[in-house]
Amino acid sequence: MASGDPTPDGVVLWTRVSVAAGATVPVAWTVATDAALADPVASGSATATPGTDHTVHVTVSGLLPATTYWYGFTSAGEHSTVGRTRTLPAPDGPGGRMRLGVVCCAHYATGYFNAYARLAEQDVDLVLHLGDYIYEAEAKREKWTRDHRPRGRCLTLPDYRARHGQYKSDPDLQLLHARHPVVAVWDDHELAGNAWWDNAAGHDPRHDGDWPRRRAAAVRAYREWMPSGLPDPSDPFRIWRTVRLGPLADLVILDTRLAGRERPVAGRRPVVGVRRRNRTLLSREQWAWLEEELAGETGRWTLLASQVVVAPIHLLAAGGAVGRRLGATGGGLIVNSGQWDGYPSERDRLLGLLARRRGGALVLSGDLHSSWVARLAAEGGRGEPLAAEFTVPAVSAPTFARALAPKVRGARSVLEWAIHRANPHVAWVDTAGHGYVVLDVTAERIEGQWWHVNRVGKRTETERLAATWWLSRGDPNPRLGSPAPGRA
Repeated sequence: MASGDPTPDGVVLWTRVSVAAGATVPVAWTVATDAALADPVASGSATATPGTDHTVHVTVSGLLPATTYWYGFTSAGEHSTVGRTRTLPAPDGPGGRMRLGVVCCAHYATGYFNAYARLAEQDVDLVLHLGDYIYEAEAKREKWTRDHRPRGRCLTLPDYRARHGQYKSDPDLQLLHARHPVVAVWDDHELAGNAWWDNAAGHDPRHDGDWPRRRAAAVRAYREWMPSGLPDPSDPFRIWRTVRLGPLADLVILDTRLAGRERPVAGRRPVVGVRRRNRTLLSREQWAWLEEELAGETGRWTLLASQVVVAPIHLLAAGGAVGRRLGATGGGLIVNSGQWDGYPSERDRLLGLLARRRGGALVLSGDLHSSWVARLAAEGGRGEPLAAEFTVPAVSAPTFARALAPKVRGARSVLEWAIHRANPHVAWVDTAGHGYVVLDVTAERIEGQWWHVNRVGKRTETERLAATWWLSRGDPNPRLGSPAPGRA
Protein backbone atom coordinates (compact mmCIF):
# COMPACT_ATOMS: atom_id res chain seq x y z
CA MET A 1 0.00 0.00 0.00
CA ALA A 2 1.06 3.57 -0.60
CA SER A 3 -0.10 7.16 -0.96
CA GLY A 4 0.76 9.77 -3.55
CA ASP A 5 -0.04 12.96 -5.43
CA PRO A 6 -1.26 14.84 -2.34
CA THR A 7 -3.20 18.10 -2.61
CA PRO A 8 -4.24 20.58 0.10
CA ASP A 9 -7.49 18.66 0.63
CA GLY A 10 -6.75 15.12 -0.49
CA VAL A 11 -4.44 12.32 -1.56
CA VAL A 12 -4.41 9.19 -3.74
CA LEU A 13 -4.36 5.92 -1.77
CA TRP A 14 -3.13 2.71 -3.41
CA THR A 15 -3.09 -0.97 -2.59
CA ARG A 16 -3.03 -4.34 -4.28
CA VAL A 17 -4.97 -7.44 -3.24
CA SER A 18 -3.46 -10.92 -3.65
CA VAL A 19 -6.31 -13.14 -4.86
CA ALA A 20 -7.02 -15.67 -7.60
CA ALA A 21 -6.30 -14.32 -11.09
CA GLY A 22 -9.96 -14.17 -12.15
CA ALA A 23 -11.43 -12.92 -8.86
CA THR A 24 -13.13 -9.58 -8.26
CA VAL A 25 -13.14 -8.49 -4.62
CA PRO A 26 -14.35 -5.47 -2.62
CA VAL A 27 -11.80 -3.44 -0.68
CA ALA A 28 -12.73 -1.12 2.21
CA TRP A 29 -10.54 1.86 3.07
CA THR A 30 -10.29 4.24 6.03
CA VAL A 31 -8.50 7.54 6.64
CA ALA A 32 -8.13 8.69 10.23
CA THR A 33 -6.38 11.26 12.39
CA ASP A 34 -4.68 8.55 14.48
CA ALA A 35 -2.51 5.51 13.80
CA ALA A 36 -5.06 3.17 15.38
CA LEU A 37 -7.67 4.37 12.82
CA ALA A 38 -10.01 4.94 15.76
CA ASP A 39 -10.92 8.48 14.67
CA PRO A 40 -11.89 8.13 10.98
CA VAL A 41 -12.48 11.21 8.85
CA ALA A 42 -13.15 9.44 5.54
CA SER A 43 -13.97 5.90 4.44
CA GLY A 44 -15.41 3.99 1.54
CA SER A 45 -15.02 0.96 -0.67
CA ALA A 46 -13.45 0.13 -4.02
CA THR A 47 -13.15 -2.98 -6.17
CA ALA A 48 -10.03 -4.91 -7.12
CA THR A 49 -10.45 -6.47 -10.55
CA PRO A 50 -8.33 -8.59 -12.90
CA GLY A 51 -8.38 -5.76 -15.44
CA THR A 52 -6.17 -3.62 -13.19
CA ASP A 53 -4.09 -6.53 -11.86
CA HIS A 54 -6.09 -6.24 -8.62
CA THR A 55 -4.61 -2.84 -7.85
CA VAL A 56 -6.83 -0.18 -6.28
CA HIS A 57 -6.61 3.61 -6.49
CA VAL A 58 -8.75 5.77 -4.22
CA THR A 59 -8.83 9.56 -4.57
CA VAL A 60 -9.67 10.93 -1.13
CA SER A 61 -10.92 14.51 -0.76
CA GLY A 62 -12.29 16.73 2.00
CA LEU A 63 -9.16 16.60 4.16
CA LEU A 64 -7.46 19.51 5.95
CA PRO A 65 -4.34 21.12 4.45
CA ALA A 66 -0.86 20.49 5.87
CA THR A 67 -2.18 17.69 8.06
CA THR A 68 -0.88 14.19 8.80
CA TYR A 69 -3.32 11.31 8.42
CA TRP A 70 -3.20 7.53 8.69
CA TYR A 71 -4.94 5.06 6.42
CA GLY A 72 -5.57 1.34 5.93
CA PHE A 73 -7.39 -1.21 3.79
CA THR A 74 -9.51 -4.28 4.53
CA SER A 75 -10.49 -7.09 2.15
CA ALA A 76 -11.97 -10.52 2.86
CA GLY A 77 -11.34 -10.05 6.58
CA GLU A 78 -7.67 -9.26 6.06
CA HIS A 79 -6.26 -5.92 7.23
CA SER A 80 -3.37 -4.08 5.67
CA THR A 81 -0.69 -2.42 7.71
CA VAL A 82 -1.41 1.21 8.59
CA GLY A 83 0.20 3.87 6.43
CA ARG A 84 0.90 7.53 7.09
CA THR A 85 0.39 10.37 4.63
CA ARG A 86 0.22 14.15 4.61
CA THR A 87 -1.69 16.77 2.67
CA LEU A 88 -0.05 19.82 1.12
CA PRO A 89 -0.30 23.36 2.50
CA ALA A 90 -3.09 25.59 1.23
CA PRO A 91 -2.04 28.19 -1.38
CA ASP A 92 -3.06 31.02 0.95
CA GLY A 93 -1.83 29.34 4.12
CA PRO A 94 1.20 30.27 6.21
CA GLY A 95 4.56 29.97 4.47
CA GLY A 96 6.64 28.15 7.04
CA ARG A 97 8.75 25.42 5.47
CA MET A 98 8.52 22.26 3.40
CA ARG A 99 10.86 19.28 3.44
CA LEU A 100 11.14 17.01 0.43
CA GLY A 101 13.02 13.76 -0.05
CA VAL A 102 14.32 13.18 -3.59
CA VAL A 103 15.35 9.80 -5.03
CA CYS A 104 15.94 7.98 -8.32
CA CYS A 105 17.37 4.85 -9.94
CA ALA A 106 16.63 1.86 -7.70
CA HIS A 107 17.90 -1.35 -9.32
CA TYR A 108 16.61 -4.39 -7.42
CA ALA A 109 19.19 -6.81 -8.79
CA THR A 110 22.32 -4.72 -8.13
CA GLY A 111 21.71 -3.61 -4.56
CA TYR A 112 19.47 -3.29 -1.53
CA PHE A 113 17.26 -0.24 -1.09
CA ASN A 114 19.00 1.03 2.04
CA ALA A 115 18.49 4.62 0.91
CA TYR A 116 14.70 4.13 0.93
CA ALA A 117 14.80 2.87 4.50
CA ARG A 118 16.91 5.78 5.69
CA LEU A 119 14.70 8.31 3.88
CA ALA A 120 11.66 6.72 5.51
CA GLU A 121 13.15 7.78 8.86
CA GLN A 122 13.58 11.40 7.79
CA ASP A 123 11.05 14.10 8.69
CA VAL A 124 9.82 15.04 5.21
CA ASP A 125 6.43 16.15 3.90
CA LEU A 126 6.75 14.52 0.51
CA VAL A 127 9.02 12.24 -1.53
CA LEU A 128 9.80 13.07 -5.15
CA HIS A 129 10.84 10.08 -7.27
CA LEU A 130 12.64 11.16 -10.45
CA GLY A 131 12.34 7.86 -12.25
CA ASP A 132 13.83 4.42 -12.81
CA TYR A 133 11.53 3.19 -10.06
CA ILE A 134 11.96 -0.24 -11.64
CA TYR A 135 14.52 -1.63 -14.10
CA GLU A 136 13.11 -3.58 -17.00
CA ALA A 137 16.38 -5.46 -17.69
CA GLU A 138 19.26 -7.04 -15.88
CA ALA A 139 22.44 -5.04 -15.33
CA LYS A 140 25.04 -6.26 -17.79
CA ARG A 141 28.50 -6.99 -16.46
CA GLU A 142 27.33 -6.35 -12.87
CA LYS A 143 27.34 -8.64 -9.88
CA TRP A 144 23.77 -9.37 -8.85
CA THR A 145 22.79 -8.98 -5.22
CA ARG A 146 19.41 -10.64 -5.82
CA ASP A 147 17.50 -12.02 -8.79
CA HIS A 148 14.89 -10.20 -10.82
CA ARG A 149 11.48 -11.76 -11.39
CA PRO A 150 10.71 -12.57 -14.10
CA ARG A 151 14.25 -13.34 -15.25
CA GLY A 152 15.43 -11.45 -18.28
CA ARG A 153 13.87 -8.35 -19.81
CA CYS A 154 10.28 -7.18 -19.49
CA LEU A 155 8.49 -7.17 -22.84
CA THR A 156 4.81 -7.83 -22.11
CA LEU A 157 2.15 -6.53 -19.72
CA PRO A 158 2.48 -9.60 -17.43
CA ASP A 159 6.25 -9.07 -17.37
CA TYR A 160 6.00 -5.42 -16.29
CA ARG A 161 3.28 -6.21 -13.75
CA ALA A 162 5.42 -8.93 -12.20
CA ARG A 163 8.47 -6.66 -12.05
CA HIS A 164 6.50 -3.89 -10.33
CA GLY A 165 5.12 -6.47 -7.92
CA GLN A 166 8.60 -7.68 -7.03
CA TYR A 167 9.82 -4.14 -6.32
CA LYS A 168 6.76 -3.43 -4.19
CA SER A 169 7.60 -6.54 -2.12
CA ASP A 170 10.89 -5.01 -0.97
CA PRO A 171 10.63 -4.17 2.76
CA ASP A 172 12.58 -0.91 2.47
CA LEU A 173 10.38 0.39 -0.35
CA GLN A 174 7.32 -0.70 1.61
CA LEU A 175 8.58 1.26 4.61
CA LEU A 176 9.12 4.38 2.50
CA HIS A 177 5.59 4.19 1.09
CA ALA A 178 4.13 3.54 4.54
CA ARG A 179 5.75 6.70 5.96
CA HIS A 180 5.52 9.34 3.20
CA PRO A 181 3.36 10.30 0.21
CA VAL A 182 5.18 10.05 -3.12
CA VAL A 183 5.05 12.13 -6.29
CA ALA A 184 6.68 10.21 -9.13
CA VAL A 185 7.64 10.52 -12.78
CA TRP A 186 8.99 7.80 -15.06
CA ASP A 187 12.38 7.71 -16.75
CA ASP A 188 13.54 5.16 -19.32
CA HIS A 189 13.82 1.92 -17.34
CA GLU A 190 10.13 1.83 -16.48
CA LEU A 191 9.89 1.13 -20.24
CA ALA A 192 13.24 0.18 -21.85
CA GLY A 193 16.81 1.38 -21.66
CA ASN A 194 17.44 4.73 -23.40
CA ALA A 195 13.84 5.05 -24.52
CA TRP A 196 12.33 7.81 -26.60
CA TRP A 197 8.81 8.13 -27.99
CA ASP A 198 9.33 6.07 -31.16
CA ASN A 199 11.65 3.36 -29.83
CA ALA A 200 14.45 2.58 -27.39
CA ALA A 201 18.07 1.53 -27.61
CA GLY A 202 16.99 -1.36 -25.40
CA HIS A 203 14.37 -2.54 -27.89
CA ASP A 204 15.01 -4.51 -31.08
CA PRO A 205 11.78 -4.97 -33.08
CA ARG A 206 13.21 -8.08 -34.75
CA HIS A 207 13.35 -9.90 -31.41
CA ASP A 208 11.24 -7.80 -29.03
CA GLY A 209 8.17 -7.19 -31.14
CA ASP A 210 6.17 -4.02 -31.69
CA TRP A 211 7.48 -1.00 -29.74
CA PRO A 212 4.14 0.86 -29.37
CA ARG A 213 2.64 -2.31 -27.88
CA ARG A 214 5.53 -2.68 -25.42
CA ARG A 215 5.40 1.03 -24.57
CA ALA A 216 1.66 0.80 -23.87
CA ALA A 217 2.13 -2.29 -21.69
CA ALA A 218 4.87 -0.60 -19.64
CA VAL A 219 2.84 2.56 -19.12
CA ARG A 220 -0.28 0.59 -18.20
CA ALA A 221 1.60 -1.43 -15.58
CA TYR A 222 3.15 1.78 -14.23
CA ARG A 223 -0.28 3.40 -13.92
CA GLU A 224 -1.66 0.33 -12.17
CA TRP A 225 1.17 -0.07 -9.67
CA MET A 226 2.05 3.52 -8.78
CA PRO A 227 0.15 5.62 -6.19
CA SER A 228 -0.70 8.44 -8.57
CA GLY A 229 -3.55 9.88 -10.58
CA LEU A 230 -3.75 11.02 -14.19
CA PRO A 231 -3.04 14.71 -14.93
CA ASP A 232 -5.22 14.22 -18.02
CA PRO A 233 -7.64 11.25 -17.71
CA SER A 234 -7.94 11.11 -21.51
CA ASP A 235 -4.18 10.69 -22.01
CA PRO A 236 -2.40 7.91 -20.05
CA PHE A 237 0.93 9.02 -21.54
CA ARG A 238 0.80 12.48 -19.98
CA ILE A 239 2.82 12.60 -16.78
CA TRP A 240 4.07 16.21 -16.84
CA ARG A 241 2.26 18.32 -14.27
CA THR A 242 2.64 20.94 -11.52
CA VAL A 243 2.31 20.26 -7.80
CA ARG A 244 1.66 23.45 -5.79
CA LEU A 245 3.54 23.33 -2.51
CA GLY A 246 1.44 25.97 -0.79
CA PRO A 247 2.75 29.54 -0.90
CA LEU A 248 6.39 28.41 -0.89
CA ALA A 249 7.04 26.68 -4.20
CA ASP A 250 5.74 25.13 -7.38
CA LEU A 251 7.03 21.64 -8.18
CA VAL A 252 7.03 21.62 -11.98
CA ILE A 253 7.49 18.05 -13.22
CA LEU A 254 8.70 17.50 -16.78
CA ASP A 255 8.54 14.44 -19.00
CA THR A 256 11.97 14.41 -20.64
CA ARG A 257 11.68 10.75 -21.63
CA LEU A 258 8.60 10.17 -23.81
CA ALA A 259 6.42 13.15 -24.70
CA GLY A 260 8.28 14.75 -27.60
CA ARG A 261 11.71 13.13 -27.15
CA GLU A 262 13.49 12.54 -30.43
CA ARG A 263 16.01 9.75 -30.79
CA PRO A 264 19.30 10.72 -29.08
CA VAL A 265 22.52 10.85 -31.02
CA ALA A 266 23.74 7.29 -31.49
CA GLY A 267 27.27 6.04 -31.04
CA ARG A 268 29.69 4.80 -28.44
CA ARG A 269 30.16 6.82 -25.28
CA PRO A 270 31.42 9.42 -24.84
CA VAL A 271 29.51 10.77 -27.84
CA VAL A 272 31.70 13.06 -29.88
CA GLY A 273 29.15 15.73 -30.70
CA VAL A 274 25.65 16.87 -31.64
CA ARG A 275 25.86 18.43 -35.06
CA ARG A 276 22.12 19.01 -35.42
CA ARG A 277 21.29 21.27 -32.50
CA ASN A 278 17.51 21.46 -32.91
CA ARG A 279 16.61 17.98 -31.71
CA THR A 280 13.37 17.95 -29.72
CA LEU A 281 13.14 16.76 -26.12
CA LEU A 282 9.74 18.10 -25.02
CA SER A 283 6.54 17.98 -27.02
CA ARG A 284 4.88 21.10 -28.41
CA GLU A 285 2.04 20.71 -25.88
CA GLN A 286 4.49 20.34 -22.99
CA TRP A 287 6.39 23.46 -24.06
CA ALA A 288 3.16 25.47 -24.20
CA TRP A 289 2.29 24.31 -20.68
CA LEU A 290 5.81 24.99 -19.38
CA GLU A 291 5.94 28.48 -20.86
CA GLU A 292 2.67 29.27 -19.12
CA GLU A 293 3.96 27.86 -15.81
CA LEU A 294 7.14 29.95 -16.02
CA ALA A 295 5.55 33.05 -17.56
CA GLY A 296 6.50 35.50 -14.83
CA GLU A 297 7.79 36.02 -11.32
CA THR A 298 5.39 34.59 -8.72
CA GLY A 299 7.23 35.14 -5.45
CA ARG A 300 7.39 31.35 -4.99
CA TRP A 301 10.32 29.05 -5.64
CA THR A 302 10.21 27.03 -8.85
CA LEU A 303 11.43 23.47 -8.32
CA LEU A 304 11.82 22.04 -11.82
CA ALA A 305 11.96 18.24 -11.85
CA SER A 306 13.83 16.87 -14.86
CA GLN A 307 14.58 13.17 -15.07
CA VAL A 308 17.81 13.89 -16.95
CA VAL A 309 20.59 16.39 -16.21
CA VAL A 310 20.30 19.91 -17.64
CA ALA A 311 23.85 21.17 -17.03
CA PRO A 312 26.52 20.51 -19.67
CA ILE A 313 28.74 17.66 -18.52
CA HIS A 314 31.96 17.03 -20.43
CA LEU A 315 34.88 14.73 -19.92
CA LEU A 316 37.11 16.78 -22.21
CA ALA A 317 37.16 20.42 -23.21
CA ALA A 318 36.83 20.94 -26.97
CA GLY A 319 36.44 24.60 -27.79
CA GLY A 320 37.32 26.61 -30.88
CA ALA A 321 37.50 25.33 -34.43
CA VAL A 322 38.27 21.77 -33.37
CA GLY A 323 35.24 21.66 -31.12
CA ARG A 324 32.97 23.04 -33.81
CA ARG A 325 34.26 20.46 -36.29
CA LEU A 326 33.48 17.69 -33.80
CA GLY A 327 30.02 19.10 -33.12
CA ALA A 328 30.85 19.69 -29.46
CA THR A 329 28.23 21.55 -27.40
CA GLY A 330 28.94 24.12 -24.73
CA GLY A 331 32.69 23.99 -25.19
CA GLY A 332 33.22 20.29 -24.57
CA LEU A 333 32.71 16.70 -25.61
CA ILE A 334 29.50 15.43 -24.12
CA VAL A 335 29.19 12.27 -22.08
CA ASN A 336 25.53 11.34 -22.43
CA SER A 337 23.52 12.46 -25.44
CA GLY A 338 20.34 11.37 -23.68
CA GLN A 339 20.66 14.34 -21.30
CA TRP A 340 19.85 17.93 -22.25
CA ASP A 341 23.39 17.98 -23.69
CA GLY A 342 22.00 16.06 -26.65
CA TYR A 343 19.27 18.67 -27.23
CA PRO A 344 21.14 22.00 -27.06
CA SER A 345 18.43 24.18 -28.65
CA GLU A 346 15.86 22.83 -26.21
CA ARG A 347 18.20 23.59 -23.31
CA ASP A 348 18.69 27.17 -24.51
CA ARG A 349 14.92 27.54 -24.60
CA LEU A 350 14.59 26.16 -21.07
CA LEU A 351 17.29 28.44 -19.71
CA GLY A 352 15.48 31.41 -21.24
CA LEU A 353 12.39 30.46 -19.25
CA LEU A 354 14.35 29.92 -16.02
CA ALA A 355 15.85 33.39 -16.40
CA ARG A 356 12.38 34.79 -15.68
CA ARG A 357 12.54 33.29 -12.19
CA ARG A 358 15.17 35.89 -11.14
CA GLY A 359 17.21 33.54 -9.01
CA GLY A 360 14.18 31.72 -7.67
CA ALA A 361 14.56 28.45 -9.60
CA LEU A 362 16.19 25.15 -8.74
CA VAL A 363 16.40 22.18 -11.12
CA LEU A 364 16.21 18.70 -9.57
CA SER A 365 17.57 15.90 -11.74
CA GLY A 366 18.61 12.26 -11.55
CA ASP A 367 19.50 9.47 -13.99
CA LEU A 368 23.30 9.97 -13.73
CA HIS A 369 23.82 7.72 -10.67
CA SER A 370 25.93 10.34 -8.91
CA SER A 371 25.67 13.56 -6.89
CA TRP A 372 26.18 17.00 -8.48
CA VAL A 373 25.69 20.69 -7.80
CA ALA A 374 25.93 22.95 -10.85
CA ARG A 375 25.31 26.52 -11.92
CA LEU A 376 23.05 26.75 -14.97
CA ALA A 377 23.95 29.46 -17.43
CA ALA A 378 23.83 30.23 -21.13
CA GLU A 379 26.84 29.73 -23.39
CA GLY A 380 27.38 26.17 -22.21
CA GLY A 381 27.60 27.21 -18.57
CA ARG A 382 30.05 30.04 -19.18
CA GLY A 383 27.54 32.91 -18.94
CA GLU A 384 25.95 34.53 -15.92
CA PRO A 385 24.24 31.95 -13.65
CA LEU A 386 20.46 31.78 -14.10
CA ALA A 387 19.57 28.93 -11.74
CA ALA A 388 21.14 26.05 -9.83
CA GLU A 389 20.81 22.32 -10.38
CA PHE A 390 20.93 19.59 -7.73
CA THR A 391 21.41 16.06 -9.09
CA VAL A 392 20.53 13.18 -6.77
CA PRO A 393 22.44 9.89 -6.51
CA ALA A 394 21.07 6.45 -7.35
CA VAL A 395 19.36 4.40 -4.67
CA SER A 396 21.14 1.21 -5.75
CA ALA A 397 21.94 1.26 -9.49
CA PRO A 398 25.66 1.07 -10.43
CA THR A 399 27.33 4.43 -9.90
CA PHE A 400 28.85 6.85 -12.40
CA ALA A 401 32.29 6.10 -11.02
CA ARG A 402 31.80 2.37 -11.50
CA ALA A 403 30.82 2.94 -15.12
CA LEU A 404 33.68 5.28 -16.04
CA ALA A 405 36.45 4.77 -13.50
CA PRO A 406 37.96 1.28 -13.27
CA LYS A 407 38.61 -0.28 -9.91
CA VAL A 408 42.10 1.16 -9.74
CA ARG A 409 43.32 3.16 -6.76
CA GLY A 410 42.94 6.85 -7.47
CA ALA A 411 40.80 6.40 -10.61
CA ARG A 412 37.76 8.07 -9.04
CA SER A 413 39.84 11.09 -7.95
CA VAL A 414 41.20 11.46 -11.47
CA LEU A 415 37.68 11.24 -12.91
CA GLU A 416 36.33 13.93 -10.61
CA TRP A 417 39.39 16.13 -11.24
CA ALA A 418 38.77 15.82 -14.99
CA ILE A 419 35.10 16.69 -14.52
CA HIS A 420 35.91 19.86 -12.60
CA ARG A 421 38.60 20.86 -15.10
CA ALA A 422 36.27 20.51 -18.10
CA ASN A 423 33.19 21.87 -16.31
CA PRO A 424 33.90 25.06 -14.32
CA HIS A 425 30.14 25.49 -13.76
CA VAL A 426 30.11 22.28 -11.65
CA ALA A 427 30.44 23.32 -8.02
CA TRP A 428 30.61 19.81 -6.55
CA VAL A 429 30.48 16.21 -7.69
CA ASP A 430 30.59 12.83 -5.99
CA THR A 431 30.58 10.00 -8.52
CA ALA A 432 30.58 7.02 -6.14
CA GLY A 433 27.87 7.46 -3.49
CA HIS A 434 24.42 5.87 -3.33
CA GLY A 435 21.67 7.63 -1.40
CA TYR A 436 19.12 10.42 -1.53
CA VAL A 437 18.69 14.18 -1.07
CA VAL A 438 16.59 16.06 1.48
CA LEU A 439 15.46 19.57 0.50
CA ASP A 440 14.53 22.06 3.20
CA VAL A 441 12.53 24.88 1.60
CA THR A 442 11.64 28.22 3.17
CA ALA A 443 10.61 31.48 1.52
CA GLU A 444 14.18 32.82 1.47
CA ARG A 445 16.37 29.73 1.32
CA ILE A 446 16.63 26.16 0.02
CA GLU A 447 19.06 23.76 1.64
CA GLY A 448 19.95 20.42 0.05
CA GLN A 449 21.47 17.58 2.05
CA TRP A 450 23.10 14.66 0.19
CA TRP A 451 22.84 11.56 2.36
CA HIS A 452 24.96 8.59 1.24
CA VAL A 453 24.60 5.04 2.51
CA ASN A 454 27.81 3.15 3.09
CA ARG A 455 26.93 0.17 0.86
CA VAL A 456 24.20 -1.47 -1.22
CA GLY A 457 25.56 -5.03 -1.43
CA LYS A 458 23.96 -5.87 1.92
CA ARG A 459 21.39 -4.32 4.20
CA THR A 460 22.85 -1.65 6.43
CA GLU A 461 21.59 1.20 8.60
CA THR A 462 24.72 3.33 8.28
CA GLU A 463 24.67 6.57 6.31
CA ARG A 464 26.56 9.86 6.29
CA LEU A 465 25.81 13.42 5.28
CA ALA A 466 28.11 13.75 2.26
CA ALA A 467 27.44 17.44 1.57
CA THR A 468 25.10 20.36 2.24
CA TRP A 469 24.49 23.07 -0.37
CA TRP A 470 22.08 25.97 -0.15
CA LEU A 471 20.56 28.78 -2.19
CA SER A 472 19.29 32.20 -1.18
CA ARG A 473 16.32 33.61 -3.03
CA GLY A 474 17.46 36.00 -5.76
CA ASP A 475 20.95 34.49 -5.95
CA PRO A 476 21.35 31.51 -8.33
CA ASN A 477 24.82 30.64 -7.01
CA PRO A 478 24.76 27.57 -4.74
CA ARG A 479 26.87 27.78 -1.59
CA LEU A 480 28.53 25.00 0.38
CA GLY A 481 27.34 24.23 3.89
CA SER A 482 28.89 22.06 6.58
CA PRO A 483 28.40 18.27 6.49
CA ALA A 484 27.40 16.67 9.77
CA PRO A 485 28.50 13.33 11.23
CA GLY A 486 26.95 10.17 9.84
CA ARG A 487 24.03 8.27 11.32
CA ALA A 488 24.51 4.68 12.38
